[in-house]
Amino acid sequence: MLRLLDSWHNIFSSSISSKINTLTLCLSMFLIVSLIGFVILWALYLNKLNMRINQTIQMLNMIPMKMLPKGRTDIRDFFNWIIREANKNKA
Repeated sequence: MLRLLDSWHNIFSSSISSKINTLTLCLSMFLIVSLIGFVILWALYLNKLNMRINQTIQMLNMIPMKMLPKGRTDIRDFFNWIIREANKNKA
């Protein structure tokens, strides 16, 4: 009877350890694939954001300096107005 319980325990332990190894491998693969997917999506988002920033800078570079108001806050308001108008035209 003791040998039967011993053999059952050995079989059960090896079965459990192999399932734990399989689950650990599956979890590791899921985490790696999720991380790679996140990095790819983040890179695409940053690329799109970079393109929009560059377009805005190019648009602002076309403004002649003589057109700018004299005060610093006026210049900031002027640029904000230009950016708002450009975004309205895109939508």
